[in-house]
Amino acid sequence: MLSYLGKTGSINLNILEVIGITFILYGILSVYASLSNGYRDRLFLSSVLFFVGIVFIVEFNFNLVDLRGLTFASILLIGGGAFLILFIDNSKEKIFLIAAVVLIALGFISTNILKQLGIFKTVNKLADWVDVFWPVIFIFLGIIIFLTRKK
Repeated sequence: MLSYLGKTGSINLNILEVIGITFILYGILSVYASLSNGYRDRLFLSSVLFFVGIVFIVEFNFNLVDLRGLTFASILLIGGGAFLILFIDNSKEKIFLIAAVVLIALGFISTNILKQLGIFKTVNKLADWVDVFWPVIFIFLGIIIFLTRKK
């Protein structure tokens, strides 16, 4: 329906925005249906989809320069948020709270402290190097695994 409205000109939507809105709506409805039912896997997946939808909306609506930094911080914060939802569902499991606090703190540290230290520049240079040489790296890893396997 959203894509139809976008094609008719009623609403100006990009496919990334449609996917983001879909993930957000599915996440909200599925989290609501999964709370207190014992479906932890569905609860975790739907909360992750909700947060990914938010990232898609933010990425589309704002001109962000460092998408690698956004992706790294988003993975940490999404994982922390999903574990926080699991803790809200079952507050007896303290490991969910510990995982949520650690991942959210790492996400905060990666966006604020590590960026000021200049670590992202080094990581971006390393990632650019890996982007160029990843096929060679995978070939060597495949050869190593092939040669060291049990016969």
